[in-house]
Amino acid sequence: MPGEDKTVNEVTENLVDGLNPPQKLAVESIDGPLMVLAGAGSGKTRVLTRRLANIVASGVPPYRIVAVTFTNKAAAEMRERVVELIGPRRDLWVGTFHSISARLLRLYGDQIGLSRDFVIYDADDQKALIRKLLKEWNLSHDAKDVRATVSVLEAYRGKRVDKLFGPQSAIFAEYMKRLAACNAVDFSGLIEKVAELSDILPKLWDYVLVDEFQDTSRTQFAMLRAMVSGRGNICVVGDDDQSIYSWRGANPEYLLRFEKEFPGTRVIRLEQNYRSTGNIISAASALIANNQTRHGKTLWTAADAGVPLRFCVYERERDEARLIVETMEQRRSATPLSEMAVLYRVNAQSRPFEEELRRAQIPYRLVGGTRFYERAEIKDVLSYLRLAVNSSSDLDFLRAIKTPSRGIGAVSLDKLAAQAKEKELSLWDLCATGTYEVSAMARRGLADFISLVRDLQEQVSIIAPHDLLEMLLERTDVMGFLHSSGDEDLGRKENIDELHKSMQEFAVDRPDAVLRDWLDNVSLLTNDEQVDGEDGVTLMTIHSAKGLEFNIVFLPGWEEGLFPLRRAEEELNLEEERRLAYVAITRARREVHLSRTRTRLMYGNVMRTEASRFLHELPRDCIQFDSPPQAAMTFNGQDSRSAGGRRFRDGDDDDDETPRRRFHAQESSMRPAPSAPSAPGTLGAAAAAAASPASASPAGRKPAAPADGFSAGKRVRHGKFGDGVIKAVVGEGDMRKAMVSFGGAPPKVILVSFLTLL
Repeated sequence: MPGEDKTVNEVTENLVDGLNPPQKLAVESIDGPLMVLAGAGSGKTRVLTRRLANIVASGVPPYRIVAVTFTNKAAAEMRERVVELIGPRRDLWVGTFHSISARLLRLYGDQIGLSRDFVIYDADDQKALIRKLLKEWNLSHDAKDVRATVSVLEAYRGKRVDKLFGPQSAIFAEYMKRLAACNAVDFSGLIEKVAELSDILPKLWDYVLVDEFQDTSRTQFAMLRAMVSGRGNICVVGDDDQSIYSWRGANPEYLLRFEKEFPGTRVIRLEQNYRSTGNIISAASALIANNQTRHGKTLWTAADAGVPLRFCVYERERDEARLIVETMEQRRSATPLSEMAVLYRVNAQSRPFEEELRRAQIPYRLVGGTRFYERAEIKDVLSYLRLAVNSSSDLDFLRAIKTPSRGIGAVSLDKLAAQAKEKELSLWDLCATGTYEVSAMARRGLADFISLVRDLQEQVSIIAPHDLLEMLLERTDVMGFLHSSGDEDLGRKENIDELHKSMQEFAVDRPDAVLRDWLDNVSLLTNDEQVDGEDGVTLMTIHSAKGLEFNIVFLPGWEEGLFPLRRAEEELNLEEERRLAYVAITRARREVHLSRTRTRLMYGNVMRTEASRFLHELPRDCIQFDSPPQAAMTFNGQDSRSAGGRRFRDGDDDDDETPRRRFHAQESSMRPAPSAPSAPGTLGAAAAAAASPASASPAGRKPAAPADGFSAGKRVRHGKFGDGVIKAVVGEGDMRKAMVSFGGAPPKVILVSFLTLL
């Protein structure tokens, strides 16, 4: 096709122009294992795509190269950049782990006993099947139970837990059996099944490139190893300082041990940041340097220092949201709203910001709300279309047959399910044969439904997906509201129109595609976080912000227990929490606004808070203290205007040695005080020193040894991690925590109540 016959000179021209020396070296290093440690904002995507283009320029056919990343957005960006360099190619293997796996299984799945017409079950489908199994087993099956069960089963599949307990094992076995019976594969199954193609994978490609390698899970790493031929031509690009998805199975360990897995690895560090100001880079670098389990990097920038990071303490979370929104109003004349973001640790923090933004009539977009392909009316239509491709899917059968109502109630469906299970048939196979027992009304509804789906099946490989949708809508009022004039129903109709548009756009890009291809694309898209909605301020969790950047970033809620987050199991993954803080700060190009509240509504009660330990790890010369309007901060009991470089505190002037006073000395907190203009202050080394054990007692005396016996150097035992040695102990009372080293693993921070002295 046009553009595919570019000459080598055209492809290689300017490939390394504009690159700094380490970037150029990475692009030109073609053969052998290569690890590129790419700091935040260091231009890693440019390096990866130009390296791919350079491999092609050296004479390697594009189809002998595979480039893998983690999100559809990143894959699309990578593909676009590669096409700009080498011209449009249909034989490019560029995509996510899941999309490449789906493509491989369509080609080679029959060699491991998988039909090529399998459907992909997304996260909602997985939950629906688990809910169905829990109900069949007479187990509690509310939303919380379903999420917990899915979490445990996924952890087991990813080898993050060693075994299942009680009914979990039987449910897992039945879940996998039902998937096979439905000719379905879930997201984890895509990776698992590709790993079974171990004899085929090394023969497909000569070069493997991986982006965001720090996010690799155990199964994904196994897949990558199988993809690498004997030549060992694998290049991974990643940053262990940005590994923040352990709850998905991501493990920075694979980046840390890459050199052992692939002997002879060349390591190149990309340390120049092109995104942020000097103060932002200095603050983020000082913070992440406190992590022990990491590759050393020295992030730097040629940009000006810029304004200091600003920090403010508010009395309540409502004050925090209101005054941050006021700051947005002040900044919007110089900075577009789309270049402002509020990044928080947990979704629950969004509520006051949404309310204040509405009051101020400032548009915003909330990342994490109901996404397009998860809306009920869209899922209803998809169930019909997926059933037309794969009639064995019971989940799609049950959803489609309920919309619209056909006189087939829950009792009839339960009878059908029992009969299908007894005869070891799918619901479709049972109903298609007519050998089932239900009421006369239900039988008529089933006959109409079977007839409709059969008509769709006859056309599924003949007409375009959007034409098939039109056929479905002409035959039946699928959602039961197409002829309604209500406002809510009009909105749903607009969503169906938008679905039709997406199908038409897909047909333009893929004129030869059939419904199965479009469904694959939709299933894979639902695995990504999307940023949709009106152009305005972005509200999102820090996890969702990974890979994004804004001119101004607001980071509320920097309090102990919230950030770092104290999880229910009371074991704090402190290093990952610190990596999250690093990611949050490095999303900003120009300004970072940090804040905390002195009180916060938690679990129905107003709780006093403590400053996040991460605040004490920021360098003093990068921070400026701002005060809420009509208030100022006091430093060691003095007005902020005379505080100079002293550490700051709440400003209480009682002299008795109370626990509250000791808290001030350790946490270097601050509070609003009446009437004085705001002035800059400092935070960092002095505050960190104040948090040390020596400063917790008068005259720098070392505190007395704790009565419970837990102290540095003591050997302890943990029920899950085994025997270890305490490195340090912090905190008081029920919240005392110990940093414990278990063998060669990274130290873990654990409540002492979970430990036994040896």
